[in-house]
Amino acid sequence: MTRTLFTSFLFFSLTLNLTATPFAELIETEADMVLTLRDISEIRESWQDHPIAEILADDSLLAFFEPIIKSTSADGEPGFTDVMKNDFGLTWEDLFELLPGQFSLAIYNMPELILKQDDNPDIAILAEFSSSEERLNELMQVQFERNAKAQEKFNPLIEHEMIEETFMGETLYFDETFDGEKTYVEDGYALVDGVFILATPEDRMRTIVEAIKVGSDDSLASNSAYQRAREESGRGDFSIYLNFESLMPPLNQALQQKAVQSLAMFGVSAQGFNTALALEELQALSFEFDLVDNGLMFYNSVVYREKAGLMKLMAYADGELPKAPYVPEKIFSSAVTRFDPGAMLDSLEFILSTASPGAMPLLDIHLQNFKNQSGLDMRAAILDNFDPEMVTLSLLPGDSQSASSMIEPEQLFVFSIKDSQALSDAVEILKDMMPGARAQIRTLEYEGETIHTIPGAEDPSVPDAPVMDVSFVVTRGHFIFSIGRVGLVQQVLTAMQTQDSGFWQLPEIEALFERIERPDAVARSYYDFGAIILPLLSSMVDASRYAQTGLAFDPNKIPSDLQLDWHFITETSEAPDGFYTRSIMLRKEVSQ
Repeated sequence: MTRTLFTSFLFFSLTLNLTATPFAELIETEADMVLTLRDISEIRESWQDHPIAEILADDSLLAFFEPIIKSTSADGEPGFTDVMKNDFGLTWEDLFELLPGQFSLAIYNMPELILKQDDNPDIAILAEFSSSEERLNELMQVQFERNAKAQEKFNPLIEHEMIEETFMGETLYFDETFDGEKTYVEDGYALVDGVFILATPEDRMRTIVEAIKVGSDDSLASNSAYQRAREESGRGDFSIYLNFESLMPPLNQALQQKAVQSLAMFGVSAQGFNTALALEELQALSFEFDLVDNGLMFYNSVVYREKAGLMKLMAYADGELPKAPYVPEKIFSSAVTRFDPGAMLDSLEFILSTASPGAMPLLDIHLQNFKNQSGLDMRAAILDNFDPEMVTLSLLPGDSQSASSMIEPEQLFVFSIKDSQALSDAVEILKDMMPGARAQIRTLEYEGETIHTIPGAEDPSVPDAPVMDVSFVVTRGHFIFSIGRVGLVQQVLTAMQTQDSGFWQLPEIEALFERIERPDAVARSYYDFGAIILPLLSSMVDASRYAQTGLAFDPNKIPSDLQLDWHFITETSEAPDGFYTRSIMLRKEVSQ
């Protein structure tokens, strides 16, 4: 990115609504990525008394992160606050008064920059500016002189001149640069109807000015994928939008070339690879979060023209989500979903056979040979034997403040199956096929079911991690797989036979999900966010002992009374044109 644009962006990086026009109506639909702050004054006001801001300002937490704070301020360079005060004569309050409303950053040539086909960005920064053009010119002149002086250290021949241009009755300012060999315009700025614009190249500036003055027939706001993502989102306090309609074609072409070079021996062609992955069916990916009174709301959208290629691996079946009354009430995390492994495998087979026509016949031969040798029909007994119902849960060990509890939580997975006898027979055949497997696996009869356990082994690379056993059991309708204590499997088996309600039936959990539920949900998940914080800090202490970064966190400074009782829940819905996810992070006492 050009010198002036980068440093000016730092100056204008934080931005009352002076204009009623959303910046999406000024940014062209060809933009590859757009970052937006909806209203900085409102966000700032909401943040001042926000509970997360209180946590981040906690003295004990700041004391723990002191090594990072010191390392980032010990490079000898003045900080942003000092630069504002000493060079621009501004305080933070002054800056927020100047830039009180909308802010957007749009990049138009991301593929070229990623593929190193272009060194110069095509970019635009827009911010609502509350003062006069004269005031803006004063500040930009300071920035202009600072940047020119900084560049002279690397190129004594460089020369800069600020030139003016009149366009549609507005004055545009461009930084014309001579680098000793050629003359070019690095970037420019303007103030048009209360909107500060910083852009490069010149035509990008003129296009935005024209959009402000007379409107645009091809704005991002008019794009159907953008509109769809906005429909499934919230206010948009902070949002990032990736426009795959413009991003994907050049990236996909480069990916095809790489694939053919690497996989040509397997019969992979560019056309087959393109058809198999169907990446150009993707239209957009968006991420957003909004500040709410006692937490955060998150929204994520994946928008496509048609569900094809890689997206078909995200296979879900219609119907209600699993009720899973056997999930214990005290858990660290849990998820319920209508994920369909059979449909996913069918899509994977299509992708492989399309990308490499010889792949599936070869796989079928291996499966048939395996069946002839073992008597096990792998496809029928295992691959196609799972119904679209999956439940996961995890618990932290008793000492939840240790680093190892975060590294190795106890986990249990429950899959719905079609033919339990076929799967049980397959397990017995596989035991005999693997040398020493039958002797190593312990069995335990419990509640009329046979639990198979493979004892865990120590990992020398993580000496403090607990040794985790692996257990599994095939019941009449489920395959249960567990990493951790066999007691967790026993607890779930007992609950399956005796329990009518569990975690997912708790009134407070049902009320929590009412905030984000949709009738077309295909997955839900829950995390006890507070339970992971202290183990995370503990793991940072352990990591700093082994890493050669110079950072050393003090284990005695791990906050012991930090109030972090937070829920984090997520629900994903599937529609004909995409996947839409809603999440909320909320204090527990607020949700009860």
